[in-house]
Amino acid sequence: MRYEKILVPLDGSRQAEYILPQLEAMVKAFDADVTLLHVVADKHTNGPEPTRSQKDAGTDITGYMEHIAEALRGKKVRCEWQLTHGDPAEEIAKFAATDMADLIIMTTHGQGTTKKVRTGSVAMEIISSNQIPVMLVRPPISILDR
Repeated sequence: MRYEKILVPLDGSRQAEYILPQLEAMVKAFDADVTLLHVVADKHTNGPEPTRSQKDAGTDITGYMEHIAEALRGKKVRCEWQLTHGDPAEEIAKFAATDMADLIIMTTHGQGTTKKVRTGSVAMEIISSNQIPVMLVRPPISILDR
């Protein structure tokens, strides 16, 4: 299978960024374009709370996303980024369909005691709500604990 458009949801956490080195290798192998997506969770959704890095950066999501995109572009990855608002799982699935992504690559936060929670509720919703392949990567415990 050949992937031409890869969607990578990022929430500003180190856990989400763990996917980036693996992403570089995949993109080069498939000669794919990448869209980074950040969803600002509405207050009434069950999305994740803002991360410490987002709070420390003054919630400068635009700067954060541009920084990540520029780093990837510096490694010859064709990359753009988008920002949207709403329920993270719904918005990721909707954006993937609208943008005609071939693959969604994301990390799981791997926290909790049940299998569903360990996989990540956003990840599980994305897997169950669309027809686009999803690749999940679980960061090592050393990153999950930070």
